[in-house]
Amino acid sequence: MSEAVLILKDVSKTYASSSEKLTILRSVSFSVEAGKIVVITGESGCGKSTLLNLIGGLDTPTSGLIEAGRYQVGALSEDGLTKYRRNVLGLVFQFHYLLREFTALENIMLPARIAGLSYPEAREKAESLITDVGLESRKNHYPTALSGGERQRIAVARALVNNPLLLLADEPTGNLDEGNSRMVEELLFSVVRKHGKTLLLVTHDSQLARRADQHYTLHGGELLSV
Repeated sequence: MSEAVLILKDVSKTYASSSEKLTILRSVSFSVEAGKIVVITGESGCGKSTLLNLIGGLDTPTSGLIEAGRYQVGALSEDGLTKYRRNVLGLVFQFHYLLREFTALENIMLPARIAGLSYPEAREKAESLITDVGLESRKNHYPTALSGGERQRIAVARALVNNPLLLLADEPTGNLDEGNSRMVEELLFSVVRKHGKTLLLVTHDSQLARRADQHYTLHGGELLSV
């Protein structure tokens, strides 16, 4: 059996105010093996994004354990979280978050430069990835000159530039029309397979789930295997 890249044990998340408590996640436990694609589906508001935020260290669980790449996520300091995100995670969001003052290639290079790679090293990696996503001819274009589907393909390449152990994708096709959704879906899965990456993707799109190695659904705060 492959080594688990991500392990969650009895993870719960409750938000409390002066008048009430709202439990979003209830004792969620699962693991993701290296090289696998895992998809979590569920209706809007069911806690999918909350789950990714916990794994990404953007929020902390009320109870339970999250371990990713040998990091105990909930126990990390701010410096530890920075190292964790840099060394372990690649992130793809519903919105591309490309910087408009940088070209497509420069946007892909940016995380590698922040991580300490030299300009030539970062450029070489970005050149390879922009070819993988089929946009080498658009590498010097700025985001405003790219279509929505092209921007999201650049975002996928950017998420891979630091060779992450775990790729987290939050509704990556949610802002796209049907044609671009299927194009980005095909691109994301093929690039992840090519590079042997581990992907955890949350979506309401059942078509994406059919291509996963494992499929779970969130309902009533509980994670159920499909």
